[in-house]
Amino acid sequence: MNFHLTYLVLFCSALLLPSQAQVLSLKELAKQPVYTELDSTPLITYAFQLKGCKPQCTTQLTEVYQLTKLQKLIASNNQIKYISDSIAQLKNLQILDIRWNNLKELPDTITQLKELKRLEIYWNRLKKLPIDMGNLAKLKVLNLGNNKLEELPESIGKLAKLKELQLNNNKLQKLPTSFSDLGQLQHLDLSNNKLDSLPQNFYLLQNIQTLDLSNNQDLDLSQVFQQLSSLEKLRILKLNNSNLNKLPTIIEELRTLQELHLLSDRLTTIPKTVMKLTELQQLSIGGNNNLNLKKIIPTLAALPKLKKLTLKGKNLAKLNKSIEQLQSLEVLFLGNAILSEGKIKQLKKWLPNVDIHEF
Repeated sequence: MNFHLTYLVLFCSALLLPSQAQVLSLKELAKQPVYTELDSTPLITYAFQLKGCKPQCTTQLTEVYQLTKLQKLIASNNQIKYISDSIAQLKNLQILDIRWNNLKELPDTITQLKELKRLEIYWNRLKKLPIDMGNLAKLKVLNLGNNKLEELPESIGKLAKLKELQLNNNKLQKLPTSFSDLGQLQHLDLSNNKLDSLPQNFYLLQNIQTLDLSNNQDLDLSQVFQQLSSLEKLRILKLNNSNLNKLPTIIEELRTLQELHLLSDRLTTIPKTVMKLTELQQLSIGGNNNLNLKKIIPTLAALPKLKKLTLKGKNLAKLNKSIEQLQSLEVLFLGNAILSEGKIKQLKKWLPNVDIHEF
């Protein structure tokens, strides 16, 4: 049997061959000579997708482990509870997507996948990672969001090529000291954890462009801002639902910021030093409180590139004609406010070129 394929996709227990009118189960495929010859078949782009095969996906993975030239394996959104040590046989794997499953642990042998560049494991039940996670030297994207991680292995600092790291919605209380060795990291999401501080040398992450620290209620933000002031490439900073009640004046050092998100019940105003954030294009501020509009609006008026503004507060009905000072504004979101139809018309009169939305 000769196959001339560009893609292999596994739906349930069937192997769909797009370029031929054939459907074979893995069991049937195993009987074919080509199954054992896949390692030497140059015409196949090795990719499998396990989709909707619950609850037999774990069994099917056992079959897939034999495809040692496999480069891409997608087994997301199933009920996989266990991955065996045999995954190490997939020595050419570059992309592994096992998100939305029921995994409580990963085999240590997963760290032998030396060609792996992207690993998606979010929405599982992981409490810890293999101690030698840092052996995945070619890894560029690691998504571990929505698990139950309480700590990270010290070896994670060896992921020298890592550019994107998602750790949101876990139970992390601290980060390993080696974390600051992730020198190529550009996008980092640490939101919804239990962090109280960042590693002392966090400022060494000089390639960070996007940072989300939202919903870390115990985080010492005075220390955080000292560290962030040295990040010269930081473009997006999210600190929503933090314990921040006053924005420190050192915020002026973050001159490269283009987005700043500060939705919090405790924060009611911003310092005048925000005026120095001349690259800022998007700002979110406020919560279930009364904003100090007399201070906020003149400060925002000094931002030449501000295009999108989110204000959340109980007293937004008090917005007055001064808002027309925001001449660069294109979109305005108003949250937690009960505005009359007459007030909306008034705002549109003051800001005729701005799209105004309530939420």
